[in-house]
Amino acid sequence: MINKISVLGCGWLGMPLAKFLALKGFHVKGSTTSIDKIDEMKLNGIDPFTVILNPDLRTKNFAEFLNSELLIINIPPGRVEDKVQFHTYQLNEIVNYVKQSAIKKIIYVSSTSVYGEECGIVNEESPLNPITDGGKAVKAAEEILQNSFSSNVTIVRFGGLIGEGRHPGRFLSYKNIFDDGNRPVNLIHQTDCINIIFEVTKHNLFGEIFNGVCSDHPTKKEFYTKAAESLNIDPPKFIDKEQRDFKIVDNQKVKEKLNYEFVYDSPLMMLKG
Repeated sequence: MINKISVLGCGWLGMPLAKFLALKGFHVKGSTTSIDKIDEMKLNGIDPFTVILNPDLRTKNFAEFLNSELLIINIPPGRVEDKVQFHTYQLNEIVNYVKQSAIKKIIYVSSTSVYGEECGIVNEESPLNPITDGGKAVKAAEEILQNSFSSNVTIVRFGGLIGEGRHPGRFLSYKNIFDDGNRPVNLIHQTDCINIIFEVTKHNLFGEIFNGVCSDHPTKKEFYTKAAESLNIDPPKFIDKEQRDFKIVDNQKVKEKLNYEFVYDSPLMMLKG
């Protein structure tokens, strides 16, 4: 039975996740790098800790933070020159302390970028071939945790994150001409991310890997055109290129093994909520 949960990284996803878990009755500890979040965490029933991994650990009370049964690691690779080396160092630091702690289970928030640009449908059994530094960094992190904790760690690979403060139309502010308009999108709403992590915890499902993306995969052209319409801004333009297959991330396992029903099963639903 899991009663105490430590959420390492209370950012855009981690903070609402920690609040949700506290409301569900868990004793929640949350980490932040910003003292500005301390009061918000206290008001929401979260025990706050200031934890900095830069990439070495810079905090005095990390052992107390780890005095829980479950650790949720939600720290994406930093915006640094060598993401792989930086994130690898961070994870090794965490592992060294976890091995000396009361932590029994771990959930690592990963990314579907570990699949790279593999064409066609990919699932949790597909080979990993990341091409971005961020993808290579989370792949390395997954391997460190699996080698260290085996059946006591579950990895959730989320697609592109959409939700409060992250309207998909925001991407259109950077440019209005896109390639590969026929490329399918692999997205997930913040609400579904939180629910999936909770379901893993509730059902005590560890030693697993789950893809977290909604079932529908409209093309970039369809989705971002609709996103522009929802914001009443000019629609983006797309350069027509040769038709080819693109990556589609399969979510069948999370629906079957967790009996999970998505709140936002299509990215187009996210434009309305």
